[in-house]
Amino acid sequence: MDPATACFAGFLAGAPPPSYTDAEIKAMFEKDRAFRQRVVRGTAVPRALIDHLRASGVTLVPGRGDNVDKWVVESPQPPAGCTVVTDFLVFPADVEYCDMIHYIMRFNLGSVRNEPAMASMFYPYGRGEGCSRDAKTFDAVRHQLIEAFQSYSP
Repeated sequence: MDPATACFAGFLAGAPPPSYTDAEIKAMFEKDRAFRQRVVRGTAVPRALIDHLRASGVTLVPGRGDNVDKWVVESPQPPAGCTVVTDFLVFPADVEYCDMIHYIMRFNLGSVRNEPAMASMFYPYGRGEGCSRDAKTFDAVRHQLIEAFQSYSP
């Protein structure tokens, strides 16, 4: 069983959902709020990650407009009329793996994880008609970004 599936083993086995008191719910909310404050997202991710991607042939620039707080692929060159966009989450080293998975699921199930780096990248997506007109180039850009991200080790 892969580690992400193991996080939900009880749920997948048909275990009944837990029942919580108001005090337990409040404590979970406070713990969650403290956890969220420690996760780094968007353009605040470590510079070392962005530098590693650049060294691997992928240049990202901070997004603008609809893509604010996200990253846009500048090179390799996406197809004309296509913008390739992604976002990252970087977790503190002391975070439990299952806590990382639960947090990621709130945003997007389509993510690429890098467990050694305690990081996740939302699956790169395209905006614009050029992405579908030249799907081969679009997929090649996404694939290169994913490979570079998965090879990152802080």
